[in-house]
Amino acid sequence: MRRNRPGTKRPNRDRARATAARNGSAASGIPQPHLKYQPSFRARLALSTALATIAFGYGNRGVYAGACVVNGGAGTYLCSGAANPGVDVTNGGLTNPLNPGTALTVTTDPGFGHNVTTPASSAFDIIGTGGVSFADNNASAISGTYRGISAVTNTSGATTITTNGQVAGGTGAGIYANNTGSGTLTVISTGTVTGAGNGAINAINSAAGTDITVTAVNVTGAAQGIRTVQSGSGTSTHQCQRHRHRRDGGGYRDCRRD
Repeated sequence: MRRNRPGTKRPNRDRARATAARNGSAASGIPQPHLKYQPSFRARLALSTALATIAFGYGNRGVYAGACVVNGGAGTYLCSGAANPGVDVTNGGLTNPLNPGTALTVTTDPGFGHNVTTPASSAFDIIGTGGVSFADNNASAISGTYRGISAVTNTSGATTITTNGQVAGGTGAGIYANNTGSGTLTVISTGTVTGAGNGAINAINSAAGTDITVTAVNVTGAAQGIRTVQSGSGTSTHQCQRHRHRRDGGGYRDCRRD
């Protein structure tokens, strides 16, 4: 057997085996390249989707805590999510004012809230052609620095606002309902309505309008509790539960707490 003299280099075969041992290669003695983990296409796709959701999801609906979306067709909207002062915007991120050019319906989900703190802004500013319906039956807290809810109906159709939560306006009314066309105007509040800089509830009918009906439980306004202007052909009816009625001049009615 041949032996290497002291100080001589190992044969290439020996060096290959030593390299293989260091690199963790197969017993064949042939060096193998280092293998890096390569995630599958499906894993990479899932990661990319998650990152895109984080990056862009909050630039759309997610940025608004109390957000509104189209629900089932043009002119129909659903609002959900808890209030987030400083982030909430008028109409829950929809156009301002919200005017689809058709009859307009807004409803809320349980847990909804909306607190718009931007100066001179309403929580809701909605306009319907052929009628307006705003229904909150989930005891939502809705407030704006100008008005809480502002609803205007053009041409024809009924104007109906129903709430059982807290509605508050800043420099304007808590609830402002203006029927500039024909039809009835109805405001029902079984919660509280506040107008810090105006009336709590302002209801106005045009000359083509018919009946005005306002029912409230707890209203507080800087100017009036309930103010109605009836220029149409119908009646004007007020029901102020647990409050004292007082009729002022000019067709105004005040509904103040005892």
